[in-house]
Amino acid sequence: MVRKNRQAIKLFIVLLFCTAYIFSFSQYGALALTPFQKETDVYTQGTSFGTISVEGKTSEEATALLNQKYDEWLNNAKISIQYKEKTVKMDKRDFSFLIQDSVFGAKDGQQNKIQVKLENEKTAALISMLSSGLSEKKFDLNKLTIKLTTIAANLQPGNTIIKLRQFLKGNSSEVQTVIGEAMLTPQNTPDDMEEATEKLSRIEIPAESTFSMLEYLKSKKLNNLSVSALSLISTSIYKAILPTNFSVLERKISEDLPANEELGFESKIAFGNHYDLVFSNPNDTAYTIELEWNEKDLHTTLKGEALLYEYKVSSRDKQDFKPKTIKQYSPLLVNSQKKIQNEGSDGAMIKVYREIYDNGKLIDSVLISEDFYAPVARVEINALPAGQDTGGAVNPSGLQTNNADSQSTANTETTTVTEDGTNQSVSEENLPATQEQNVLPSVSNNENLWGKPNEQPK
Repeated sequence: MVRKNRQAIKLFIVLLFCTAYIFSFSQYGALALTPFQKETDVYTQGTSFGTISVEGKTSEEATALLNQKYDEWLNNAKISIQYKEKTVKMDKRDFSFLIQDSVFGAKDGQQNKIQVKLENEKTAALISMLSSGLSEKKFDLNKLTIKLTTIAANLQPGNTIIKLRQFLKGNSSEVQTVIGEAMLTPQNTPDDMEEATEKLSRIEIPAESTFSMLEYLKSKKLNNLSVSALSLISTSIYKAILPTNFSVLERKISEDLPANEELGFESKIAFGNHYDLVFSNPNDTAYTIELEWNEKDLHTTLKGEALLYEYKVSSRDKQDFKPKTIKQYSPLLVNSQKKIQNEGSDGAMIKVYREIYDNGKLIDSVLISEDFYAPVARVEINALPAGQDTGGAVNPSGLQTNNADSQSTANTETTTVTEDGTNQSVSEENLPATQEQNVLPSVSNNENLWGKPNEQPK
């Protein structure tokens, strides 16, 4: 009886050992052979990591290829985040690439992802680099981190810019504020100033758009407004956008600075000459221009979300240019008589800069414009110098009379002396239109130039 029990126990032990062996081999045998199989087997068609195909390669070759692509991405690719007008470049070494783990866990014949990790603290630090006053609590950090790791996992080449606005939380909308304004008090008010301001009281500037003053006026069918009124409005808009990041693409000025305009800030509008004001809004939000006329002042404001930088406008290097004096001599004047044909005016030049500040620190100064108004020469018409022979006789009243030949010469020739003393003899045929029309006729209106009452002009 005891002997039979011993045999049963021995048989049970043998069966238990065989069962355990078979079970263990079936469960752990595949895992034991996997490292050897991966060193000899290759990935089948369709196996990839992101956009990088590894079909026909062993796991070691795939690992080497991914490391090579990672190094290329690290040296050539750029990832930046942008919020409003500021862009910050990301340090790609903040990402942790788990390439070996990615290869070990890859599925054959499928598209796989490279495992990449990025801590939320790194993402928060990136946001604070945009502005010290910008709180990461306004943004969904988890969503932003996932977006960044996805770009890194695909080893996306080139320059990638992520706009931070899309990760704002739902209750983080910003208050609309005035980011630029201008106040003009014209000396001479155009008759249609009030009408023009009412019709242009509110102008929408869409996000990332270009605005043309002429095109906008045409779209609103406001071609009938006066040049002076439109130019004042254009000048006020120009002054309002200067302390912002708006880009001025086109702007025109007059030949002479109008009395209503400030040097360096004129913006003329004219349909016939295609004088336009064109600027662009580079921001990803819309802005509004509002105009208000209160009978003597034109107030213009630019409203929208506040900008990260502070912008200031400065005028520099102002220069004044005195006009030259052009002296013209006419035989129709006697003794020391003198006529002023044109009083002339000073010329001027000035440069306007946009200064950019970040937390009170000047980071850039950009030249916006360099306006130049040429001086207008002063023109004097004088009597001929004493003793100069005019080829004619003198009548009893003391005024010169000419014969037919000398009369023709007197009426068609004017001697001009510039301020430097150079003499020029100019015939009427060669005179500019303004001189030809104004020099002699303006003199002929003086009653004292003709001797006797019945004497005819020459």
